[in-house]
Amino acid sequence: MGAGRGGRRAAGLSTAALLQCAAIAAASAILMVALAPVLFATALASPVLYSLVGSFHILGPLIAGRWLRRPGVILVTAFVASVLATPFTALGLLVIPALCIPAATVEIVLGLGRFWRTGSRLVWFGGAAAGGVAIFAISLAVIDPRVLSGAVVALTLAGRVLAYLALGAVAVLAERALARAGVSRLRPSRRNETDEAG
Repeated sequence: MGAGRGGRRAAGLSTAALLQCAAIAAASAILMVALAPVLFATALASPVLYSLVGSFHILGPLIAGRWLRRPGVILVTAFVASVLATPFTALGLLVIPALCIPAATVEIVLGLGRFWRTGSRLVWFGGAAAGGVAIFAISLAVIDPRVLSGAVVALTLAGRVLAYLALGAVAVLAERALARAGVSRLRPSRRNETDEAG
């Protein structure tokens, strides 16, 4: 019984990890709210342009994933950021699935690719690309049908995937910058250390 409870605790996120997720999420929410008017105008003007600039919402969660290197942190950060931003964005509650579905997609790909154990760059960018496809699928539901053409669909898909790949690269750079600045990184849990040793 005690071993089972310990295993469940190890499988979850520590308080320190959750606090770091919350801090990154708060910064992300502030940025989302500050840029909301510009992004709203961009979305009305051009779905293709919005696919490039409107994807920045995932940057904070991706930074959390790179820095904390724990399963679940991308989704937790995305959820907290979206909840904080909900009262101040035109999307309202829709911002939660708009941010959490791509984040969950990234998490799934990283988990399947064992990124949390290997740190594979290929898996990392594969997860980012998958997140771009997920947000593209969501965005199709809100694009004005009058401007929806084959070219717009193809360019929007390309824009979303390229934007997510670029933001994945920015998250890698942010991780390096935090390390160079001397920001303390959380140590892996005992479970992770055991996995990596095996």
